[in-house]
Amino acid sequence: MDTTMHMVTLANGNQVSWDEFSNWTPKKQSNAMNPPAKGHRMTLEKCIEISKRQRSLYSNGDPRPRRTGSANKSSKPVMTPKGDFANINAVASAYGVTREEVCKWIKKYKPTEFYFFNKSLCEQQSSKKRRAVLTPHGHFPTMAAAALHFGVDYQTIKAWINGTGRHAGEFHFVDNLAVDVKCKNAKKVMTPKGEFNSLKIASLSLGIAPYTLSRWIKRKKDDAYYFV
Repeated sequence: MDTTMHMVTLANGNQVSWDEFSNWTPKKQSNAMNPPAKGHRMTLEKCIEISKRQRSLYSNGDPRPRRTGSANKSSKPVMTPKGDFANINAVASAYGVTREEVCKWIKKYKPTEFYFFNKSLCEQQSSKKRRAVLTPHGHFPTMAAAALHFGVDYQTIKAWINGTGRHAGEFHFVDNLAVDVKCKNAKKVMTPKGEFNSLKIASLSLGIAPYTLSRWIKRKKDDAYYFV
């Protein structure tokens, strides 16, 4: 098929032969057929205004920043076995491979090791305060720690805290536990339900007032309540 006489009309009205057009890069072909500024009228006054503004930035030593890397709005953080990186280019540099190879790892070959993630959401979740759990065996810093101690899963501890299951009402969150534990004068208390790190924690678990428990300890009620 003879293509020497076949002409391609570009967006600006010019025509080039198909042989010349087919040798262009895909990006050049796309810009020639559908330029980014298509439909936007650029007047002489607008061009002069942009030129003056750009020249002023350069003269002040403040050129227009390039929107590359993490400065690019479409850039996404990437999680890898070596930690998180700001973008794909940073991962490629760290592993000594091309950007295209990292994209293949994320999309096809190693999706469980290399993947995009929402860094701001992770920071927001990690910044949430962990709530300690008060149990019949004492307090635990998290529900996961309590689950490991009792040999159950996380959801079971959560159900007991919410008031369902065989131990409903015996497990609940303690918001000020860290303050209670750090108190220098706090003494461990032994009760029929187990050992607790402070009088306040033990009273919460037993559902009584702290002064009532203190009275029981002083009177050595049933020899079951005493400081350790």
